[in-house]
Amino acid sequence: HAGAIHPIPDDTCPNDSRTSRPTLDDVTVVIPAHVDSTTNLRNLVARLPCHISIIIIDDGSSTPIGELPGTYVLRNEIALGPAPARNCALGGVTTDFVLFLDSDIVLPDAATSHEFWSPLLFHMADPSVALVAPRVRSIPGDSILTRYEVSGSPLDMGTVPADVHIGSRVAYVPSAALLVRTGVIDALGGFDEALRYGEDVDLVWRATAAGHVCRYEPMVEVFHQPRTSWRALFEQRFRYGTAAAPLETRHPGSTRPLRINSWSAAVLMITALGHPVVAAGIAGSTIVRLAQRLSSMPDRWRVAVHLAGRGHLFAARMTMETAVRTWWPITIVGMALSRRVRASVGIFLIARALDPSLRGKRRSSASRTDTQQLDPMSTVWVKVADDISYGTGVWYGALRERSAKSLLPRFD
Repeated sequence: HAGAIHPIPDDTCPNDSRTSRPTLDDVTVVIPAHVDSTTNLRNLVARLPCHISIIIIDDGSSTPIGELPGTYVLRNEIALGPAPARNCALGGVTTDFVLFLDSDIVLPDAATSHEFWSPLLFHMADPSVALVAPRVRSIPGDSILTRYEVSGSPLDMGTVPADVHIGSRVAYVPSAALLVRTGVIDALGGFDEALRYGEDVDLVWRATAAGHVCRYEPMVEVFHQPRTSWRALFEQRFRYGTAAAPLETRHPGSTRPLRINSWSAAVLMITALGHPVVAAGIAGSTIVRLAQRLSSMPDRWRVAVHLAGRGHLFAARMTMETAVRTWWPITIVGMALSRRVRASVGIFLIARALDPSLRGKRRSSASRTDTQQLDPMSTVWVKVADDISYGTGVWYGALRERSAKSLLPRFD
């Protein structure tokens, strides 16, 4: 549960009385749908195993979805949102597990087979696991928008499996595709219907707070339709940002934009105030303190310099990330008043263009072709617009929630 070791799905492992492997017969698929066209919805249903139970919630679509072969369709006359729609379907689920899929998910042809879903079901053989999520990738394309989404989609948690919880490398997983233990979600009261966005994040965090294990399994990959326009993309990021404040209220300390060591914060603050020599002295003292704690190691000074130096550099990077994302209004004012702030932001953006790791984690597989990659400078400026859209949403949510906690740093 510490996240250092992850179980590897293996169909050759025998079942026993303690770890009986669930099958697709134990799963009901729930699809909330507020759609103008049923084309993608029909394609999604067609690529699900033919014998699996499927419940579709028509959440106030302008044209009723009607009947779809092989599914049971419920209709809300007015759109209530994804959380109420999923909760409505839970009343009709009689299986031990429920697989939530968004209506704009695109499944590969292999999804009709049990083998495709087997890695997710493997994790559910462990009774402590409450939910497991596959990797949700953005559908590749030739436009700048679709190429950016391939590496910048907030739904894609990357190629490495993870134990999902606050503070983990993967802190949340989206409900765009999510396999959940029915008894657990019932006990948790379903999705929080007061949350229009972030309801999936909240569910994961409530599950882990209750002592359950949540896992991310990228061996299974599904695809998500990218936004159809830049306006739609930036509106999506804004809406995601509005969830930070209510999530912070429900889970204190979870959505702070920056988590930083107090010593690193002091080094950065004093440097920003124009006293680099004093800052260097504080940084040096952290190296000495760390070396003292590593007294049993023969090369403790080298290790201390390496670890402390990396820690301060990482803190500087994360501070600049926050400055151009959540704190961008403050940064704009700072740039207008200070040449030092302008220089710092400029250097950071240039570094982003030169270093792929500063443009966002690489979520795409190594097989991605060059034509699918966005050039560095375009990525940098789109990322800035992405960050500003999200940050604006955080400020809006904080004002609406009447709480500034989602805007404040957390010091360790």
